[in-house]
Amino acid sequence: SQNTAKLMNASRVARIARGAGRSVREVNELLEEFKRFQKMVGKMKNLKLNKAGDLANMSRNPGQAVRQMANVLDPRMLKQMGGAGGLQNLM
Repeated sequence: SQNTAKLMNASRVARIARGAGRSVREVNELLEEFKRFQKMVGKMKNLKLNKAGDLANMSRNPGQAVRQMANVLDPRMLKQMGGAGGLQNLM
């Protein structure tokens, strides 16, 4: 994450934008979204869903898993997914 930020100076972002046929603003927005997503994934690693038995428990009690994930997700991203109900529909 910090390495990515260090590598993305203004001239590099401009070069990427030109090569992609996009504006510098769009590239910067994409980079910010990437940073938020990367932070969210890092937080999700802390959820206790990685153990083999947790998948079965998640299907028995999906509400608890949805609440845990809703606490980790960025509120804007959760809103785009349709709130906690939309998140539960994904499971």
